[in-house]
Amino acid sequence: MIETKTSKASSSDQSPETDLGNGENRVYEVGYLLLPSIPEEQVSSHVSLIKKLIEGTGGELVSSEDPKLRHLSYEMKKLVGTNSVGFRSAYFGWLKFEMSAEGALELKVGLDKNESILRYLLIKTVRENTYIPRGSIEEGGALVVPEEVVAQPVPKDVPIATEELDKSIDALVAGE
Repeated sequence: MIETKTSKASSSDQSPETDLGNGENRVYEVGYLLLPSIPEEQVSSHVSLIKKLIEGTGGELVSSEDPKLRHLSYEMKKLVGTNSVGFRSAYFGWLKFEMSAEGALELKVGLDKNESILRYLLIKTVRENTYIPRGSIEEGGALVVPEEVVAQPVPKDVPIATEELDKSIDALVAGE
């Protein structure tokens, strides 16, 4: 279920560390894998702990998807006590939220300490949902897009100044 209101790695251009000192709130997403040994009826309480951690570090939830038990493509190992345990399945979910870069760093520390998380990925993202439901891709690989999302063609009677268009494209390419 998606509500509206992302390993412990992040790319260098999207990590909270690159935003430090800005003081401005950013939108982040944390995708997480919870241990499959958690009883299904207790999964929501573990998710609540992650949500409280986000809110406790100054975050405001934007959207989320409840975790579902998924088969993993490869075995992931986690140190449990003194033993390294391999897992072939986990509960996958995600939370999108807004917070400062400093808060995101605090959140990362809290997530690292959470024993019920197998892996997580914390990234900077956009507020809009970019989720594509599984049924949206046809067998041939074509993406099925709802009509309301498809861009409408520009009417032919609207004059377009070629020089203005070229200047706009040049400015976009130059990064202005």
